[in-house]
Parts: sequence; structure tokens; C-alpha cells
Amino acid sequence: MKKINFSIFLFALILLMGCKKDEPTPCELLQGDWQCESWQQDGVEYFGNQAGISSSRIDFDELPSSGGIRNLQGDFDWVITFSNGSTQTIVGKYNPSCDLIGSEVTLDFNGGETSKLDFTILNDKLTLEGEFFNFDVKLDFERD
Repeated sequence: MKKINFSIFLFALILLMGCKKDEPTPCELLQGDWQCESWQQDGVEYFGNQAGISSSRIDFDELPSSGGIRNLQGDFDWVITFSNGSTQTIVGKYNPSCDLIGSEVTLDFNGGETSKLDFTILNDKLTLEGEFFNFDVKLDFERD
């Protein structure tokens, strides 16, 4: 009788473990609006009213899916406001890649440029690092 009760308990435990909701991947967490908190370019901080860039917001649209299969390419738009009041809007496609080694996003700008940036997301904070328009950058964002 104890063997049957233990078997039922073990079966129920396995069943409950199988029903656990999957955690979102870093690629899925990248989707959404992000507000810049720090913009380092070649090791120098350029973020702040007197530093060159007064604000920056990037929006990674939801990755589309078709027939239950998620396409890992979506649209993005990035608005950068400079201290002199001018703005630059960058639009294009983004293609995230996530594996056990790390996460990377390729940004294909409609103007023809491409940037590959490593990214990490921790507690609604996004860090992008890599080469961006011929500069080494480290950009910190918070979910908007």
C-alpha cells in the first residue's frame, strides 16, 4: 500500500513539474520599450543634458509568430535626442540570438548600416555593448 501511495505522489509531482510555465528567454524579454540611463562611447559618458545626448528611447516590437513558430526578426525604432534639441530616429529590423553562451542582437538599419551588440537583461535593465556606428558603446536602459 505504501508503494502505491508513493507512486501516486511521485506521478503527481512529475505532473506538476511538467505544468510549470516556461520562463521567457532573453530574446523575448528584449521586446518592449526601453529608456536610456547611460550612454558610454569609447569609455566616455555622453548621456545627460550637458554631455551630448539628453534622452534616448528604443522600442523593440513584439517578434511575430506564424503557425506557432516564432520568427526571430522584428521591427525596432530608436529615437535619440541630443543636448542641442535635435533628434535622430533610427528604424529597421532587429534579429536577436540567444544561447547558453550569451545573447546578441543584430540591428539592420533602413539606411543600410548593421550593428551587432551583445545584450544582457537583469531586473528590467538592459545593457547593450559593442560597435555602433564605428564607436565602442555600452548603453544602459531601463524598461519604460
